Amino acid sequence: MVGDISRYPESENLAAATGSEPVTDYRLMQLSHADPDVLVGVIDGSEMRHRILPGGAITVRLEQSRPGTGWLQRGRYGMSVLAQGALPQGVVTIGGMLSSPADTMINGHFCPPGSLQVYAERCELHYRAAPDTTWFAYCIEREALQHAALQLLGRPLPLPTAGAVNLRLAPVLCRRIACAVEAVFAAARSPDAAEVTRADRNPLHFDLAAALMAGSSGGVSTRDRLHVAQRCQLIRRAEEYLSEHLRESFDLAALSDAVGLSHRMLEYHFRRTYGVSPLAWHRSMRLDAVRQDLRRARRRGESVTLVAMRWGFHHFGRFAAEYRRLYGERPIDTLRGG
Repeated sequence: MVGDISRYPESENLAAATGSEPVTDYRLMQLSHADPDVLVGVIDGSEMRHRILPGGAITVRLEQSRPGTGWLQRGRYGMSVLAQGALPQGVVTIGGMLSSPADTMINGHFCPPGSLQVYAERCELHYRAAPDTTWFAYCIEREALQHAALQLLGRPLPLPTAGAVNLRLAPVLCRRIACAVEAVFAAARSPDAAEVTRADRNPLHFDLAAALMAGSSGGVSTRDRLHVAQRCQLIRRAEEYLSEHLRESFDLAALSDAVGLSHRMLEYHFRRTYGVSPLAWHRSMRLDAVRQDLRRARRRGESVTLVAMRWGFHHFGRFAAEYRRLYGERPIDTLRGG
């Protein structure tokens, strides 16, 4: 079933996280520190592995609502984040940026404000958000969306059968979609939520259908697609090398030799893909490994110091400060499960 709330991680605790009672078909979660594991199902039915990157405040706000036949999610990340994984099975996902810095990247392409993405069922997503990004994702069965389009516009929509398409929208369509998304959540929070979120009162169907019909292709050339594929292959080789040498000190010369790029080009590709330098990416990978190890260390009775040393951190004051800056909590808090 589309939008089954039970599939959303920690769904029974979403209301408790905000100190309020849940409204029918509405869920809200706010985090003052971002646990990547909680964000795995940020889009209902998806499997999104999150990594927190340096930059921004460690805050997350997530909302979910069911307006009629679809399932709408809206999120705001205060920090820079990388999300990789598969979108939901059995539904088309329509997504976009409600407020976004210019360097947000999806599947190797920059997605400026004013763009809309349409993903086929179970499409793979590689999403890097800059700090202070607000996004939305609307999941709906293909047949239900086409039925709504036929009723509203008299013709079916050009939906992808595999992969994704990127559309550029006129400013007026962007504003209408943003207003429609806000109207859905405002209605869901109201005392009459069960009544106002009926399918025939869903303000989102018409605006999304109109946008999909009127939006122009992003116009990605074959040459651009080739460049993106080459960059992804280079970054994948760099990640594999860094993963194999994660416990060692960062060595830019060795990494450049392994990938076959100059220092300058390596820096360029990392900043374009992840928004950070190779050194910063390496440190974030090591801190992510420490975080996973700290959770396992609870059962083994190991200390923070032992885990930090295992991953090559020997200046413990600096390590603790970096860890807290990235995750919004102390390493000992992770170890204790706090």
